[in-house]
Amino acid sequence: MIRKAFLMRLKPGHQAEYERRHNPIWPDLQAVLKAHGVHNYSIFLDAPTDKLFAYVEIESEEHWQAIAQTDACQRWWAHMRDLMETNADNSPLAIELNEIFHIDLTWRRLQPVTRCVDFSPLVMSSHEPSVTIGLKSTQRVTG
Repeated sequence: MIRKAFLMRLKPGHQAEYERRHNPIWPDLQAVLKAHGVHNYSIFLDAPTDKLFAYVEIESEEHWQAIAQTDACQRWWAHMRDLMETNADNSPLAIELNEIFHIDLTWRRLQPVTRCVDFSPLVMSSHEPSVTIGLKSTQRVTG
């Protein structure tokens, strides 16, 4: 997984509208992002400066770059250009940031799997002992 971060800037007075337009994003744009290997995408706002910090996790740089050529992305950029500083093609003016530190503290402990079997449909004699399978104890039933 490739992690990317970049800075963008809103035009003054457009914070609320920027947030409104992202809640939610268009379904076709979301589908394009997913189809192009975007797994996680977050945008944060520094309100006093109008700066946006974006973080994205992608499968490949080529797929990430290809998003810009899609109709959904082109329409989204045109829809957002009045709120943001943009390039001539309406893409957001973005400054890529270099990752200088990363630590993954996800602990993945194996959890015990408990499988329980319910013997209640079975007909057994009353003097058979109870059976313990996993963490569930089932009593044998008489018929």
